[in-house]
Amino acid sequence: MGLVSATAFLCLGLTSCDRGDRPLPQHVEAPVFLPAFAGHYIWLEGVVTNTPVPQIWGVDLWGLENLAGQRVRVTGTVQCTVVAQTGPDTGRVIDSGGDGFVSRALRKPGTYYRLQGLRYEVLK
Repeated sequence: MGLVSATAFLCLGLTSCDRGDRPLPQHVEAPVFLPAFAGHYIWLEGVVTNTPVPQIWGVDLWGLENLAGQRVRVTGTVQCTVVAQTGPDTGRVIDSGGDGFVSRALRKPGTYYRLQGLRYEVLK
């Protein structure tokens, strides 16, 4: 009986190794739903844009410039960055993430989304 218990314990342990404590990502089906997912761990897929800030569905994918034009699946926690324009101060930025992220591109006033903890998989 000890061998069966040990085998079951080992199998259960190995199945949880890859996930860690992170929950399964939620699938976002359309860009219109992004505001509702701020702070949530998600996945989405699409073609990476060939722009100074690569994106899928308007979500910034910093560091994936070399994947422009390719179809990828990305996962991460959606963070929202709001660039406000208040008089002469156009550099005021409010970011929902706790990672100290600072955008490398000068952005116009507006709302931008990014994935914190970004992971990707190139699709065929």
